[in-house]
Amino acid sequence: MISPLAVAPAPWSLEGRGFMFYYVMSPRDLTGAWDGFKHIPFCGGVGAFMLVEYERSPVGPYHEVLFIPGLFRFGWRFGLVISKIYVSSRESVMGGQDNWGIPKDHAEFAISQHGNRESWVITKGRQPIITAELEHGQTSFPVSTGILPLSLRQEWQGLHYRTKMKGQGRARSATLVNLESELPEVQQLWGRRYLGMYVDPFFLMFPKAKVSNARTLS
Repeated sequence: MISPLAVAPAPWSLEGRGFMFYYVMSPRDLTGAWDGFKHIPFCGGVGAFMLVEYERSPVGPYHEVLFIPGLFRFGWRFGLVISKIYVSSRESVMGGQDNWGIPKDHAEFAISQHGNRESWVITKGRQPIITAELEHGQTSFPVSTGILPLSLRQEWQGLHYRTKMKGQGRARSATLVNLESELPEVQQLWGRRYLGMYVDPFFLMFPKAKVSNARTLS
């Protein structure tokens, strides 16, 4: 009998590197993209597409790709929502779901690096779901989550999770050279204007989430 995976409790301290692309989204951008968020009003704003390599975490090294559409409204509160996320670690899947209500799914990652250029191929069931060609600059500058005062808000299994992450790192400019995806919410990003950053290294702290009944926010 296979025992269930143990969940690493919050807080999580993470170190790594990643490509981060920020977009301006509008409510009409979600039309038909997915059904799971139709009951939560989408307000638009700044969304993000990120490809991350965690070199240190409570569950060991792993890779991640995620999409944040922008701001959603929960009652009179607002927050950012991770609507789609894949990781290479099943322990990270369990930890993300149980600690912060993040809808993590498992996938396989293949990454190749050639100087300041990288290729990421993410597959699920041996089928490519995201292929990205990325490039970063050389000159670095400091960044921190202090410029983002909003919390991450997730609904998972009838509960509402609110998490305020803290992080800092050294960033460089980044370019999304090519993007192909079977996911409509990701494919729609290709051709849009964006602000791109490559952060290496970064240090991120995920504290324990504040959890409440999701129905009280509707």
